[in-house]
Amino acid sequence: MKYANFHPLTRAVARFLDDAAFEAGGLDPDALHQLPDDFDLDQSPIGWFVVQGALTREVPHAKFALFDLEGKAVMQWQDRLAFLYLDADPAALLTLPGDFDINQSTDGWYVIDGALSRVAPPAPPPLPPTDAQVLAQRDALLAEATLRIAPLQDAVDLDEATVEEAALLKKWKKYRVDLSRIEQQAGFPAAVQWPAMPA
Repeated sequence: MKYANFHPLTRAVARFLDDAAFEAGGLDPDALHQLPDDFDLDQSPIGWFVVQGALTREVPHAKFALFDLEGKAVMQWQDRLAFLYLDADPAALLTLPGDFDINQSTDGWYVIDGALSRVAPPAPPPLPPTDAQVLAQRDALLAEATLRIAPLQDAVDLDEATVEEAALLKKWKKYRVDLSRIEQQAGFPAAVQWPAMPA
């Protein structure tokens, strides 16, 4: 048997194929149209459409908005050239009214809940930090704490530390210990309570 594999929304034919190619390709049976046995599979599929269960050269009079599935922003308007988007995800194509002006800019247009909108969707909430991100931040702070501690510790070891320096050394060491224990917090890694850096 011979088939036309077509885009479910634009109806544009993507390829002509036989049983062997169909079985090897794992294609959706709902996106296949059976062809006559004498149909020439070697011809180009460009310009062919499957409309109302029939193969036709007549381009469907449809207009579409091709949009970004994540940001919902419209990227392209299209009309009568549906075959340019053979690989477009049907979920990323919105059928437009026949009188829609596709000569205008796509700037400021979005597809929200299956309809065109001039209102941008709300920004998605920020992703919580990963373990690796939080630990990298912790390690950077630990490195800075170690640099601050070193000269203060030297002053103490040489009995040259002032009272203020000895007190500051203790604060820095306490800060470094608290940093090293952030993984023990109940909110780690999404809601870490960072210790205050000594002034």
